[in-house]
Amino acid sequence: MINNKQILNNHLPAALFSRLIAGLIDIIFFAILYAILVLASLFVIGFVGGGIFRLVKPTIAYQNYLDVTSYVTDMIINSSIFYLVLFLISILIFSIFEYSQGKSPGKRLFNINIIKIDEKNLKLEHITLRNLFKCLSILFIGMGYISCFLNSRRQALHDKVMNTMIIRYISNEHGRETK
Repeated sequence: MINNKQILNNHLPAALFSRLIAGLIDIIFFAILYAILVLASLFVIGFVGGGIFRLVKPTIAYQNYLDVTSYVTDMIINSSIFYLVLFLISILIFSIFEYSQGKSPGKRLFNINIIKIDEKNLKLEHITLRNLFKCLSILFIGMGYISCFLNSRRQALHDKVMNTMIIRYISNEHGRETK
């Protein structure tokens, strides 16, 4: 079995351009995932929540029912906690996708991978925490990515914190990628 030390010795850090474009593709994928979660949760809050309320209080007048469900729905969707929870759920779903597929959609397109530098296999919790830290790297106008230019492993701030590295496969003498 090949360990991460062998991978580090046989593969190069991913090019900054590849990371950038893969990251942009991943942001689009994440935004679509987040939008689907928001729309689905609005459906659940509006229809299912209203239906449950109607079952609990079957004698309520229809106009009062609409007023109450509208008030509750507005209270929930106007709360920043609602969107924060959906954001965190989106990160978890994205991380599960990345863990189960071995790559994010953007990384798959550019054939680049995340590895743990300390020879441990990358686990779901590593990917999830890395994605949370990646949000912080992006949040401050991409300042977390400046370190990519300052080290030979091209590690962004979230890579340094999580002890990960983005690598690309190099071709062998026959032009085939080594894995």
